[in-house]
Amino acid sequence: MARFARADGRDGIGHRVAVVYDDATDRVKLYVDGQTGAGATADLPNGRRTSGPLQIGRARTGDGWGEYLHGDVAEVRAFAGALPDGRIP
Repeated sequence: MARFARADGRDGIGHRVAVVYDDATDRVKLYVDGQTGAGATADLPNGRRTSGPLQIGRARTGDGWGEYLHGDVAEVRAFAGALPDGRIP
């Protein structure tokens, strides 16, 4: 596991988090450090279509985007298309 410098100057163990949305099946799957499980998969019928920018670490509230991530993000990667299980780092 990689060590990362945190915003407060200390270092610590980081985790890799991946969220994969497959438009063909309307399913979303969560991975932590390359692992997933049955409870980490959900149906997402009629997913949101948007032409706006990618939102990282935000939550949708009743009247718009709000709620910022309380933590550090060292790296973000975005892919066109859903990666299969064996390709999740």
